Amino acid sequence: MTLPTPTALTPRWRRRLLILAGVAAAVVLILLVVFLAQRFKPLPEIWLRIAPVAATVEDAAKVAVSSGGWQKNEAVALCLNAPGDAACDEASALQVDAADASGNLNLLLPAGPHLAEGRTVVIALGLDSGRQASRAFRVLRAADGPTAAGNVANGDGDAGLTDLTPIAGGQDTDETPAPVAGVWAAEYFANPELAGPPALTREESDLAFDWGAGSPDPALPADGFAARWTRRLTFPAMTHEFQLQANGGARLFVDDQLLIDLWQDDGVVSTASASIDLTSGEHTLRVEYFDQSGDASISLRWQAADPYPDWRGEYFTNPDLAGEPALVRNDPDLNLNWGEESPAPGIIPADGFSARWSRTLELAPGLYRFVLTADEGGRLSLEGRTVIDAWQSAAGDTITADQPLSGGEYRVVVEHRDVEGPASIAVGWSLLTATTPAPLAAGDPSPTPSATPRPEPTATPDAPGAATVTPSPTPSPENTAPAATETPTPTSSLAASPTESNDTPTSTPTAETTPGAATATPTTAPSTAPLMTPAAGYHFIEINPSVGQPGQEITITSGNWSPGTVVRVSLGEFNTSYTQATPLAGVSFTTPLDSAQPWSFKFIFPNQPPWSTQIRPVQIWVHNAAWTEWGRDLFDFDLP
Repeated sequence: MTLPTPTALTPRWRRRLLILAGVAAAVVLILLVVFLAQRFKPLPEIWLRIAPVAATVEDAAKVAVSSGGWQKNEAVALCLNAPGDAACDEASALQVDAADASGNLNLLLPAGPHLAEGRTVVIALGLDSGRQASRAFRVLRAADGPTAAGNVANGDGDAGLTDLTPIAGGQDTDETPAPVAGVWAAEYFANPELAGPPALTREESDLAFDWGAGSPDPALPADGFAARWTRRLTFPAMTHEFQLQANGGARLFVDDQLLIDLWQDDGVVSTASASIDLTSGEHTLRVEYFDQSGDASISLRWQAADPYPDWRGEYFTNPDLAGEPALVRNDPDLNLNWGEESPAPGIIPADGFSARWSRTLELAPGLYRFVLTADEGGRLSLEGRTVIDAWQSAAGDTITADQPLSGGEYRVVVEHRDVEGPASIAVGWSLLTATTPAPLAAGDPSPTPSATPRPEPTATPDAPGAATVTPSPTPSPENTAPAATETPTPTSSLAASPTESNDTPTSTPTAETTPGAATATPTTAPSTAPLMTPAAGYHFIEINPSVGQPGQEITITSGNWSPGTVVRVSLGEFNTSYTQATPLAGVSFTTPLDSAQPWSFKFIFPNQPPWSTQIRPVQIWVHNAAWTEWGRDLFDFDLP
């Protein structure tokens, strides 16, 4: 059978051709829709984990890297950078590997020599997408001699301790006398260059001298002398901060590694601080000093720092918190979602593990609602009393409990278990009613950290009593902290630190009641919640550009932060508090060791909802994990 010519098409053939054309057009349209959906669908968040996260360093040391959220089979460059470096590309990568069909990546980095050089920031960069994530490795300083029992001597150094990676260098000390236990071995030179044999040697119990315009000893000149002190001390395994102060030039070495460098004589008293992770055992301290002219003084102080400034996380390789933890680390936030993965690959199993987190928090007086969501079991206690018990809870249940507190410091413990399947836990709390509201000063629309007085804690906090526990079968959303049931007051943060919201309720808030359960009520008359402000230092930050489009590269510039602080970026809608800000995954920066040095880093403003659809400026928050240091600026959209 032959087809009729176009000029002789019958109505029947015309209908057939129209149907075929319609089917072909529909197929093309469907394919186009599928292509566009694949092309413009929101990209998953990039995540990056390393194991171990802290260790001493040997040449053969390797770091296990696991990551996900990449494009299918995307090539990913892995770099090891120094804390101040920002660049990572294929040319500078330590290793380039391809993600699998699910966008995941698992590999071992031969990192030993690079970590020894102080290159401790692991960066993963997608060569196709241009997206990246980073994590910092903490280098523990190994003892350079036999270990001995004992405690470190403490000084009066300031708080706000931070981590420090090794600094290569040091000075040949072949002629330095062996340090004597319990005292400083002191050498004094009649020249400012530490040259030749010392003019005087002696033992000194403390390193704190103020000679004024005089001389340390008649054997030395009043100007143009130098000194070296050496001592061995036993330190516990934790972070230690050293503070060196001198009128003249001075420097501090720990185990022959330069830690503080003030080797200049500017005629004024200079002070510098630095922190370092030390393993348990003996370590050698060496201080060198010179005075060219004028007054002369020097002092060294140090103190042990809390290695767990946020949550002390203890992880067990069984679901029952049994035995000793296989891993102890600091966890900045208790909003953790590991999915089917392990909290620490290579150390903790993906199934059949448990964890315990603890910290001390200062809470203002009032009625609080605590919220816990766990997959698959969790519980929360205050001062040793259980407030929420969902240890045998079904996966994903959200449990709330209302608890009246008189205010003060409370020891909070959260426990979690995972038998099999996905694992996640999130904890939050909110102040329902405050018993001692802090008034906001009139005419102060945007208070600074010191504008709002904080309630004074009572000497002894109330022991938590019986609390109402209300199960809610709401599944736990991924990467989202659980929100308390709707209340008239804003939700507080996990760290119970700053808000900048100006929304002060005018009506008396009441706690939501659950049918069949009695809800605890405060012992005093409810009142409006105080306006909370950041618990500590505000820092000025500048963003450039301040007006642009989604997908814009933004440079953040600031300074005068605590040295070695890891800062993060969170975004919030216009005129909302920091508690509603969303952290940007994989965006972090470690501030310089010199706190007076200005610094800057870049990130890409998201090009997906909700941020790409804003019609008002977006708040950009820069902050540390506990929100004790923070800054804020606005990014406006260049709308057509």
